[in-house]
Amino acid sequence: MPERRRYLTAALVVAIATAGTLAFALAHIGRSAAFPFRSLTRAELASGGVEVSAATPPADLATTAAEAATAARKYLGHRVLEVRYVRCVDSLRTPKLDHDCWAVSIDPRGVVTPGPATTRWDLAFVAADTGKVIEARLG
Repeated sequence: MPERRRYLTAALVVAIATAGTLAFALAHIGRSAAFPFRSLTRAELASGGVEVSAATPPADLATTAAEAATAARKYLGHRVLEVRYVRCVDSLRTPKLDHDCWAVSIDPRGVVTPGPATTRWDLAFVAADTGKVIEARLG
């Protein structure tokens, strides 16, 4: 009986470890580390030809997140929702935008656009070296 108890104990330990690992993995399914925004979805950006993925800012970054937020707020005139350092790719822009920068999500409520009010998101790309808005997109 002691040998059987040892096998059962070992099986129980393996089952608990497996269950813990599985629970951790399932809790993170659907959360893409490569997509940093809560206020925007990957599909919304893709519909506008924009793709962003998480990037690590260098230690000697000339522009801070707060400075990027201020630049975007001045440029678009609305409340900042999120600021993330990302790899910015805009395939519809000529020339194509494809480099690391600050992406600033702006609250689209109150945006006045020509035609029907269909704006669901605003995103400003701010150059990390200059602090200037290099592009703003509405979706």
